[in-house]
Amino acid sequence: MKVVYEQVHESQEESAHIRAVKKTPTIQSAIDLLENGDGVIWCRHQNEAIRIPMHQIYYVESVDKHTYVYLMNTWYETKHRLYELENVLDPLFARCSKAMIINLRKVKQVQYEMGGRMRAELFNGEEVIISRNQEEAGPMMDRRKEILLQAISISFGILCLVAFQGVIEHLLGDSFQLLWYHPISFVLCGFLCTIPYFILDILQLHPILSLILHISSVYAIVMLLGSICGWYADGQGAFLLSIGYFMVYIFVWIVTIWMGKKDAKQINEALKEI
Repeated sequence: MKVVYEQVHESQEESAHIRAVKKTPTIQSAIDLLENGDGVIWCRHQNEAIRIPMHQIYYVESVDKHTYVYLMNTWYETKHRLYELENVLDPLFARCSKAMIINLRKVKQVQYEMGGRMRAELFNGEEVIISRNQEEAGPMMDRRKEILLQAISISFGILCLVAFQGVIEHLLGDSFQLLWYHPISFVLCGFLCTIPYFILDILQLHPILSLILHISSVYAIVMLLGSICGWYADGQGAFLLSIGYFMVYIFVWIVTIWMGKKDAKQINEALKEI
């Protein structure tokens, strides 16, 4: 849509003229913003249409093809779809999951949780989960950063693990040789080991079951790739690699938790500026 701005003298009356084929939710929001100084969302309450100022909204959620607008201690239904509201709401609203848009002004703090999630505490006492999926959560969480961090951590951990294994075998009088393709296999293994992490996040299983499946699936990837690429040659090497695997697993989770808490701290500092 073409926008024309004309500056007038302070003695003249300010006005806005909108010409459009149809009054869409976006245009209605612009009208409300110009008339009232704050955008509004039209909702339904007891078969009556009511205007909800944007600054009063805590979050908007889509459930079973219905969209609900939540305030401090009540909620209303709106006919608008979530993707329509995403284009209407002001920039301080952000998508935190596939089915929810949250008002950042109503977020008291965010906390990092085991499993890589973040939990946002609102000023009305409610808590919502922030998705790790960048396509769902938008700018709130960067999935690519998490994948790269885990891949680098796992690759570095495996490199240290194989080096440790080589030292042990050398001390035991066995021969150990690092071939040219081993570093490439470490990097490949690092990226492959991130796959179960995100698959289990999509499945949303019980935390204990998810942890067991994650440990076992990543272990299978490491041992299988180690066998193919010659990280170990016999049972003793496999045993040393298995022990080292759990050391690397703990190391990677410590790094992931540290980075998650660091991100949560940065988000909380940014929220204070809003």
